[in-house]
Amino acid sequence: MQKVEHAPAILSVASTRAAVAAVHRIIFRIRTRPREDRIGIEHGQHALGGVQGEGLALGQMQEARTIQEQGIVTSREVHGHEHRKTIELEHDLTRTVFEFGEWQAAAQLGERVVSAYGEVLGPEDLSTLMAMLDLAQTYIQLASPDPARNLQETVLETQLRLGRDEHPGTLRATVELASTLMLVGEDTRAAELLEEAVPSSQQVLGEEHPDTLAAQANLAMLARKRGEEAKAREAIGK
Repeated sequence: MQKVEHAPAILSVASTRAAVAAVHRIIFRIRTRPREDRIGIEHGQHALGGVQGEGLALGQMQEARTIQEQGIVTSREVHGHEHRKTIELEHDLTRTVFEFGEWQAAAQLGERVVSAYGEVLGPEDLSTLMAMLDLAQTYIQLASPDPARNLQETVLETQLRLGRDEHPGTLRATVELASTLMLVGEDTRAAELLEEAVPSSQQVLGEEHPDTLAAQANLAMLARKRGEEAKAREAIGK
C-alpha cells in the first residue's frame, strides 16, 4: 500500500524533469536563431517574446513552470528539503524563472540553491559551482556586477585548483568572468582571459558552440576598442 501511495508522487517528479527539458529546448532554439531573428531577446526583452513562433504557447510555458513547482513540493514530501533531487529541481526552476525575466525571484531561488548544494554536496562539487555561475548571471541582470564577479572568480579559482583546466565549466567561468570585467571597465584582464579561453573553447566545445562564439565576439569587441581592426577580424576568424 505504501508503494501505491507514493507512485503518483514519483511520477510527478519525473514529469517535472520533462517539463524542464521542454522549456529549455525552446529557449535553446531561440538563442541559436540567426541574430536578426533574436535581437529583442539579446537586448533584454522578455524571453518569451520569441516562443510563439516555436509552436509553444505562453500558456504551455506557464503550465510547464507550474509542473516544476509542483514537482518540488512532491520531492520535498518524498525525499526531504535537503535531498539532492529536490535541490536539482529547485535549480531547474531557478533557470526557468530566469528565462521568464523575473530576476529578483531568480536571485532568491539561486541563493537558496547555491547554499543547499554547498551543504549537501560540498563547495567544490560541479553542481554547486555551476549554480554559482547561474546566480552570477542573475546578479548581472540585476545590475550587480560585484557579487557576480566574486562568484565567477571563486568558480574559476576552484576549477583551476582542482585541475579542471579544460572542463566546460571552467571555460564558461572564464568567458563569463571576462564579460563581467568588460562591464566594469577592466578590459586588459578581460582580453587576457579571452585569449586563453578561445582556443580551449574551440577545441573542447567546438568552433560553433555559443560559448565559443561569444568569447570570440567579446575578444573582437575589445580589439576594436583599442583600434586594432586586424586583430578584431582575426578573433572572429575573418
